[in-house]
Amino acid sequence: MLNLLFKNIKIRFLQGIFDSELSNITRIKNKSAYQSLKFYHCKIIDKTDDGIFFLNQIKKLLKDFGIITSKISLDRKYTRSRDNLELQQLYFVIYANYINLYNFIIKIGFLYNSKRRMSALVALRSIESLASLEEKKIRDYPKVIRLKENGWSSYKIAKKLGLRNHIVKQWLFYKTKPRLYKYRINNS
Repeated sequence: MLNLLFKNIKIRFLQGIFDSELSNITRIKNKSAYQSLKFYHCKIIDKTDDGIFFLNQIKKLLKDFGIITSKISLDRKYTRSRDNLELQQLYFVIYANYINLYNFIIKIGFLYNSKRRMSALVALRSIESLASLEEKKIRDYPKVIRLKENGWSSYKIAKKLGLRNHIVKQWLFYKTKPRLYKYRINNS
């Protein structure tokens, strides 16, 4: 019961901060892909380490919900005109691959910002089936490797598992892996 309460507190905290500080969920022009989401934070230059610490805490919370982020990067420095303070802009990226974006929308999303909430719902409709297809690929990859070791051809493997033959060939002959496979294995 207490764990559920803490989980809800974490979700509300992230929703509140993302309602105001996260970039919008937007589709890349003429593509079915989406822009990665950026989370910016500014700190006085002397306190940049505190800003990095804060962003790392946000990243840890996101990781608890299965959401993958980039490393923290330093962006521009500028002088705030109202008080002449030197500020450093910091940010990290929430990757917008189908599974990651789906996890973000379903598990966290937005609370009060209606524009962002609406764009999340629109994105969810278009990526839901694509995210489940990517999840299937992650689950099937070890099966493909085992079947190949047992002497199966790529065509037979693809047919048995309901995958496209060119995907199976890429995995077997070009040694590629499904997106996020490495992340899932490392965090299992």
